[in-house]
Amino acid sequence: MARGLSRDQSREKNLKKQAAKGKGKSDENKNLTPAQVRERDAKRMAEKKAAKDAAKANADPAALAAEEARKKKLKEEKKHRQLAGTQAGKAHLKATGQLYK
Repeated sequence: MARGLSRDQSREKNLKKQAAKGKGKSDENKNLTPAQVRERDAKRMAEKKAAKDAAKANADPAALAAEEARKKKLKEEKKHRQLAGTQAGKAHLKATGQLYK
């Protein structure tokens, strides 16, 4: 059990560690109100969306179609995994002949 000096040293060390964590606002948000932060973030997201839309407009249509097909396949596989993860889902998939693995 810590007594005396070692307890005090541990307490001081812990206080320094707590102060170093720097809870609160980040340096980026320090002088901004919550409304200003939301406005800035909305502007950044709009810029990202515009850049992504521009890249999509310049992309090859065949590549876009392939990407959409890939995403659709992944989504269907995820849905199947979730359904197959339950006992009732397995029974349903088995009854409809969709159970694979």
